[in-house]
Amino acid sequence: MIREAIAMYRARDAAFGPMPEPQWRILLDLAADGDCDISSACIASGAAMTTALRHIQLLESAGLVARHPDQFDRRRWWLSLTDEAVNRFATLSPPRSQAGRADDCAGKGSLLPPVLPGAFVSPVHALGVPQQ
Repeated sequence: MIREAIAMYRARDAAFGPMPEPQWRILLDLAADGDCDISSACIASGAAMTTALRHIQLLESAGLVARHPDQFDRRRWWLSLTDEAVNRFATLSPPRSQAGRADDCAGKGSLLPPVLPGAFVSPVHALGVPQQ
């Protein structure tokens, strides 16, 4: 399990480059659930609001996320993955022991394997590393 976790972190670094965990959590949240509002992305990051906002700005500057105004509420903004981020997620491959899982979630609207409701998911487990 540890070697698979290391392999997933290396794959993540190869696809996205080294990045702080709050940024990775935001990307994972967007990949798993689709567009979300800025407040939800900040919560997903696990960081303080001002820190999370800085990470969102860095992700935006890197071309991995885009902000869009809410149609009905001018105070609210939405985040989405850019095509670049989606393409980078596509280059991630699951660990060898979980190779079939990538096909299982294809076409279901998520870039990540399914997760049981209410289950805690670390970034490593979200990418298909099996729990023991």
